[in-house]
Amino acid sequence: MAVRGWMLIALAAAGWLSAQPAESAPLLYRIEPGYTTLEFDVENMWGTFSTTGSFSHFSGDLLLDLTAPQNSHVDVTADAASIHTAWDTANQMLVSGDYLDPAQFPTVHYVSDRVDQLAPDHVVLHGYLTLRGITRPLDLDARLRIVTTNRVSVPSRTLW
Repeated sequence: MAVRGWMLIALAAAGWLSAQPAESAPLLYRIEPGYTTLEFDVENMWGTFSTTGSFSHFSGDLLLDLTAPQNSHVDVTADAASIHTAWDTANQMLVSGDYLDPAQFPTVHYVSDRVDQLAPDHVVLHGYLTLRGITRPLDLDARLRIVTTNRVSVPSRTLW
């Protein structure tokens, strides 16, 4: 499946993120359903429409270092068969052998290997996305938003 245009991975991790002292340690969050959403928005190659959706089964870790964001890290794996959009025809296509093919490639995986801080709440996650057993570099432009005292949102988009 070719991923073009925008991709959104929103990680709303549970935890306590009220004001952190300057010397606070990195925080490790479990990325799991019920506490996190894993969403995407992919434009078609002509840019005329986009498909939004989510994965319902996934897991991973978010290491969040608020004092040194370059030390942060994300590693998330989604069950490819758990993909869902608002369009039933798209759901059937996405789990077919022409797209994700979860019977042969059961997971989708993203792992960051470097984080560049652009502003206090703005980073670029450099990492790798594996789809259908093929791993390619994928940079995500991400912004940190403290949603409540026990929730953080990290919306991001691809950089191309």
